[in-house]
Amino acid sequence: MKINIVDNKIGEVDGFHRYSDGVFQAMKKLARDLKFEMITPTPLQVPRSILRVSKICGLDAAFVLQHNPLKLHLPKADISHMMNQNVCTPLSFSLLYKKENKNQKIVATVYDVMPLTQEYCQIKNPIEKWLYRLTIRGIKKADAIITTAECIKEDIHKSLRIERRKIHVIHGGIDTLKFHVNKLPKTPAVFQKGKINLLFVGSEIPRKNLERILTAFAKVRKKYDIHFIKIGNPLDQKRRTNLFRLIKKLNISKNVTFVEQQDKDLPHYYNAADLLVFTTLYEGFGFPPLEAMACGCPVLGSTTGSQPEVLGDAALLVNPFDVDNIARGMEQFIKETTLRKEYSIRGLKKVRQYTWKSAAQKTIEVYRKVYNQPHT
Repeated sequence: MKINIVDNKIGEVDGFHRYSDGVFQAMKKLARDLKFEMITPTPLQVPRSILRVSKICGLDAAFVLQHNPLKLHLPKADISHMMNQNVCTPLSFSLLYKKENKNQKIVATVYDVMPLTQEYCQIKNPIEKWLYRLTIRGIKKADAIITTAECIKEDIHKSLRIERRKIHVIHGGIDTLKFHVNKLPKTPAVFQKGKINLLFVGSEIPRKNLERILTAFAKVRKKYDIHFIKIGNPLDQKRRTNLFRLIKKLNISKNVTFVEQQDKDLPHYYNAADLLVFTTLYEGFGFPPLEAMACGCPVLGSTTGSQPEVLGDAALLVNPFDVDNIARGMEQFIKETTLRKEYSIRGLKKVRQYTWKSAAQKTIEVYRKVYNQPHT
């Protein structure tokens, strides 16, 4: 069986590509009878003058088109696996893509449909909204859909009206060769000795909830000697500027450190941190909590999205919309060393459930099921 692996590698290490790389690398080791071909869609080329005008109008057209290709050629294969929802966009119209064999089946991995289900993720720009409609139309053309959590499966079923039997939940894995407890940890220079160091890993988009997290941190800082480290690129410099304003207003400038994304150094940060604060509003899967757990770092998570399913009782979960709730969770971990130890042990046990080998095996099962389905 030949499989086209369709993914838009754009250089940024994010959850989409961490998942697709993890599954793909594990499948190559497991399935000797499968032949894979990597397909990278070519972004639509737009004149620079149009790109400049789009930025003035508040749309980064280059960024949007890089993530949502509008042209796709699928070489001859039994199955083409669209490794994230964005590369499904060309499937919306036959003029935008070409299959070399018409009986080729389509599998699509969909991480979320948040613009349809979460008010704070709604798309306002008309061009982006139009592109998202094309993406949804493309997803509906798939013979099978893979997603990362039961709550996302329900969102897809209800929002896109796709039958549940076509949607398969396959959790991601954690590379424990990379993320593990280091008995002789290398503490990054940004950590402040003698203080409780809280860590956040992720971007600064609204659903990451950093305004509430920092406001909760400011409340707790009045009682304890603590430091907050935020790792990850902002994705939008305006959001970073707004956060700096909030930090100044909260009078915590000396207590907060920003570090740009350094994927290779993440294990050092997790090992050195006293707590990962990941009280985001919604996650399709969420790698940072599991990566932190693999390194022995306790986790404060959310009662929303996939976190209750993925983390279970291995993390302390709070209402991410409630600043006081987040602050109480932080304070519990700060003042109770035994609680940090307890959740560290729970996390190390939980993370054993998530392997790329298991994710790859389940993905291959989906391929075989789709391959054996009659053509419609």
